[in-house]
Amino acid sequence: MRTRLDHNSAVPLYHQIVSAIEYRIATGDLRAGDRLPSLRDAADAWGINLHTVRKGYVTLAKRGSVETRVGAGTVVVGRAPADETRSSAGATRDWSLDGSIHDFVDLMVREGHERWGVTPTELGRLVRARAAAEPVWVLECSEIQARDLAQQVRLRTGADARGWSLENPGDVPPGQIVATHFHYGDVQRRWPDRLSEVKFVAIRPDPSVRERVRDQVGPGEGIALVCERGAAMAANVAADLAPALETIARLDTLTSRDVAAFLAGPPTHAPRLFAPRVWGDLSEAERQDPRAIEVRYLIDERDLEGLARELVEPPEAQPVSGAMR
Repeated sequence: MRTRLDHNSAVPLYHQIVSAIEYRIATGDLRAGDRLPSLRDAADAWGINLHTVRKGYVTLAKRGSVETRVGAGTVVVGRAPADETRSSAGATRDWSLDGSIHDFVDLMVREGHERWGVTPTELGRLVRARAAAEPVWVLECSEIQARDLAQQVRLRTGADARGWSLENPGDVPPGQIVATHFHYGDVQRRWPDRLSEVKFVAIRPDPSVRERVRDQVGPGEGIALVCERGAAMAANVAADLAPALETIARLDTLTSRDVAAFLAGPPTHAPRLFAPRVWGDLSEAERQDPRAIEVRYLIDERDLEGLARELVEPPEAQPVSGAMR
């Protein structure tokens, strides 16, 4: 028998047996006439005592899921598979009368809380997101930042979030779209017919950058260089960082298409703050330079919470507000 028991769970072992077997019956994995393992064989397979198995089997029998037959052992009585939601008469199945499926859900809720700290609401979001047919594409101007933001969405919502760089030619593949307010104009220009579907979020620099810069800036050396390919983007990143670093370092910008130039020029001891797309161009050795600091962006916490609701249960499309970062 493929059923696995969690001996570290607070859920009684016999109850795990009951829930697991009735789930297999409900899904059609076990059908009418199938025989369960003998008490001894089941006890040996699961590493538990005979009394625990017997209690589970007795509970199943009381619920009408199995019965004991002379010469045949414990046999499944049978119940419609989970996908057979209608009877031969066409009536919708009344799940409220099916105690076994409620037991299974209770088990998932308890396990989610005890083992992962997941609330019932969060568990529901994860299950619904897993059932979603289409992925969620998270747009950003570089592959490395798109993947990072997609991971943030995936961890919070459970959705199949994937990064999609605006440097890619062509159209965004089918699915839901998340983009930052900063790229509202890019989305409007390239995919005007999908604009109303896009969920825009705000992003901010990771606050930990403050401590990393402070650790490197010595007395009288209050300067940090923002490294970017172009002057306009460098200025944007510097503006994003200024509130967090205004009492620690003065920000200058350094722009170049040559990545090596960022670490070669003076001042030699000043920390280099690399915008996400430039950080992606650095070699592993260059990233290990003690002056190199990645400027990582995080999705606003409120927007993440909103995505956790909307990506699983999308609301009617709403007008999109003006662009902002």
